[in-house]
Amino acid sequence: MITNKDIRLSVFFPAYYDEKNIDKVVNKAVEVLEELQLKDYEITIIEDGSPDKTDEVADNLAKLHPKVKVIHHEQNKGYGATLWEGFSTARFEY
Repeated sequence: MITNKDIRLSVFFPAYYDEKNIDKVVNKAVEVLEELQLKDYEITIIEDGSPDKTDEVADNLAKLHPKVKVIHHEQNKGYGATLWEGFSTARFEY
């Protein structure tokens, strides 16, 4: 039987024009994942060349939470590219 203590989970969030939202989403995800007491987890923000300050907010979240990392796109590549990058860079089996 698999329990939470056996699960390693990768979560990712595509982010474009999300400077006002990404902190709420990531902070809540960290809170929930910590409550689940998983074996391990990672959260990746794929910042897709936002013209606002999404990149700065994302970088600050990565400094605040050790299990959060940010991938930056210099220019917008679109939702499909951010999904592909999220799935292809995920380290864990779930």
